[in-house]
Formats: sequence, C-alpha cells, structure tokens
Amino acid sequence: MSMLSEKDAKLVRERLANLAGPVTLVMFTQEFECEYCRQTRELAGEIAGLSSGKVRVEVYDLLRDKAKADNLGIDKIPAIAVVGAADKDYGIRFYGIPAGYEFASLMEAVEMVAKGQSGLSPATKEKLRSLTAPLELQVFVTPTCPYCPRDGIRERARFHGRGHGVPSTREPPPCLGCSAHRDRRQPSAHGRRLSRGGSRRFRGGCKPRHEGDVAPK
Repeated sequence: MSMLSEKDAKLVRERLANLAGPVTLVMFTQEFECEYCRQTRELAGEIAGLSSGKVRVEVYDLLRDKAKADNLGIDKIPAIAVVGAADKDYGIRFYGIPAGYEFASLMEAVEMVAKGQSGLSPATKEKLRSLTAPLELQVFVTPTCPYCPRDGIRERARFHGRGHGVPSTREPPPCLGCSAHRDRRQPSAHGRRLSRGGSRRFRGGCKPRHEGDVAPK
C-alpha cells in the first residue's frame, strides 16, 4: 500500500522535478523493523521513485552498519540523514517518521540540500561563523502540529550548521510510555499523537541497546 495518496504523489513529483541537484536520503532501520521504521523506509522509497532519479535512498542497519551510523551521528531509529551532492553532509537529521505536517519539513530539506543554499542572510552566516564551541540544535516536533514546519529560523539554521559546528536534528518528543523506556525515561525516536477519543498513544521506533533487540511497536 502506497504511503502517499495519488494527489500527494502528483504534488511531490512536481516539486522534485525542479530540484537543483542530487539528494540522498540515508535511512537507518534494523533487521527486525519497528512499525514506523518500515513505514519511514517505504516513504523514503516513494519519494525517490517520484524524483526521476534526482533523489536516491540508501538503507542501513543501525547495528550491522555501526561505522556508517557513527560517522553520521545516528544513534536511534527510524532515522533519515539528508545528504547532498558528492556526499556533502549538512547535518540534517530526521528521527521518527516524517508524517503529517512534518512531511513538508522533509520536502523543504530535500529542496534546500539540492540547492546547497540555506537561505540565511550574510549577517546570520557571519554570526554562525563566530561560534567557538560545538552547538547542537534539537527541534522537538509532533506530526499533528501545524506550526513545527514553519519554525523557519531553526529550520534554516540546522541546515546551515555542520560546517560551523551546528549539527541539528528534528525528532518527536522522548518516549515516556513504552515498556522498554517507561522507567528509564530514555530518549527514543517515538512520537506522540492524540487519538480521536483523546487518549495518548506512542508511536515510532526505539534506540536498540544490543544486537537482537526488537524495538517495541
């Protein structure tokens, strides 16, 4: 079953037709996939399939491909690193499935990486160059929030970052409800949403602790 509706697929195809350069979605999952790991992988594949070859997907196992994960700073799943031409890494990371309003953020990131330009003013870029210590920006989001994708300053700052010590990620709030994390309050790639009945549900993948772990669904 397709992740994108026919209408959405048409819009995505039109946007990707104008990409200024190649983009790679480097996706991390694991052998025993959590529900949203699988859906995130399929979504990345659909985007690539609509791009006429301008977007490609590389899929890695967080445990088996540890060297690759460490190189990109990936420590939980599902995860997507948006990488530009010649493997140029701008530090853009998406943790959890980029669904709902966050899909717009992923599309914007793909377009900015393809251009190789952040859209930041020269004054802002100069200010970032003055940083003397590493700084990590983490933007916590939820797929149901219409304002998260419009967080323009942070969106562009995270894109601009790695060359100036500012890697950044977008991820849902920490998991507080699954059996694997309820007591330890460990961060994971879980997201949250409110069901129609108003009850809180947790969704997404978890950070595996050792080989053989299966992320709870």
